[in-house]
Amino acid sequence: MPSNQRTGKAAVYIDGALYETMKDSKLNNAGGTKRKGVVGVTRYGYSEEEDEITIDVKFVVGYGPNAPAFVQITDSEVQFTCDTGEIYVCTGCFYMEGDLDPSNHVIAGKIGVLACSVLPS
Repeated sequence: MPSNQRTGKAAVYIDGALYETMKDSKLNNAGGTKRKGVVGVTRYGYSEEEDEITIDVKFVVGYGPNAPAFVQITDSEVQFTCDTGEIYVCTGCFYMEGDLDPSNHVIAGKIGVLACSVLPS
């Protein structure tokens, strides 16, 4: 697993309602930057670029938002609890893409994040 990816469970707030995801959700690139080594004759350091923060989520049909509510996510808040116990608060969350066919009893998708911070332990 890449070091910029965390697994756990997310609590998604949509219009004041709380929906919990399945346990295999993934928070990708929580720091919002991507580092790249700067090398020449020797290693000089690194440079940073902005990179998108995303959350891969899965909801069980009947316990999560319905498909129309899921695709309408804009400016929502997500609290992501990692398997290790770390808790991240993600704000400005919005729907990006997903598999919204409820016939398999799971709604899966990707949520974009504008800002993400870890809560102090």
